Amino acid sequence: MEYNDELWGRHRRAVHAICESMRQATRDQLGLSLAQKVPCSAPSQLLGLNQVVEIDRDRFIASVEPNVTMEALVQLTKMEGLIPTVIAPSRATTIADAFATATFGSSSFQFGTFDCAVLSLEAVLPDGQYVMAKLGDGDDADRLFEILGAPDSPALITLLEIALTPAWGYVEMTYWPVSSVSGARLRMEPKGPNSLILDRAAVDESTDFVDSVMFDWSSGVVVTGRLTPAADRIHSRFGKKHTFVQHAKSICSALRYKHESYVETVPLEIYLFRYSDCLAAPMRIKRRSGGRRD
Repeated sequence: MEYNDELWGRHRRAVHAICESMRQATRDQLGLSLAQKVPCSAPSQLLGLNQVVEIDRDRFIASVEPNVTMEALVQLTKMEGLIPTVIAPSRATTIADAFATATFGSSSFQFGTFDCAVLSLEAVLPDGQYVMAKLGDGDDADRLFEILGAPDSPALITLLEIALTPAWGYVEMTYWPVSSVSGARLRMEPKGPNSLILDRAAVDESTDFVDSVMFDWSSGVVVTGRLTPAADRIHSRFGKKHTFVQHAKSICSALRYKHESYVETVPLEIYLFRYSDCLAAPMRIKRRSGGRRD
């Protein structure tokens, strides 16, 4: 998605209108009591900022307006062979919400929370002043970055630069059963060249994603994911009828030995939203004969 004058022009006009609304509201409210305050139209204007303005494939950066959903961002960046380094678990989560709540989500374990994927912010202060803050660009910029990202910040964020990383179309998932929290931790630790096969590490230099889920005190699973261009193994579609956790538990129950592992391949987007897709499906209420409801 190359530089687009029309998209950037629309964005600049929208930001200018928000600045003017904030300035006008400030002028109108001077000298008024709290009960007389005039509502500002800028927050409603912010709802129109819902476009991915640019995807820079050379710099691995997406310029994104705050009301873009996670689903839209993933789909557009995936078309360029990229995805955000951190992705919120719900398709409907907006970029602004993911940033303000420090979302963990479906991300590479290497990059941390969603706010770590935000490289710079563009915002409008309550007095209508336009500001930009770039992470790592000096102490003042870092402090401004933190202020703008606070959940109760009075400033309105109008654009975020999101870090991207190369992606393939599928994720090869490996399920490693464990019997305790300490066992999960040991399974994820690096091992030496002389380690027994029973102790082989789940995580290595090719690992892109890691999950650790405990079903109860004595059973759980470590799930590792590796980006791959093709589905050359079992092709799973969890999330249609079963949750990801239910699916993982059934796999572990089917393995005869705890040192065994199971491999399957899923489409990238299904993997990224594995925790929320099945929860969005409508629940069916079972009825007994005679019309009684469970």
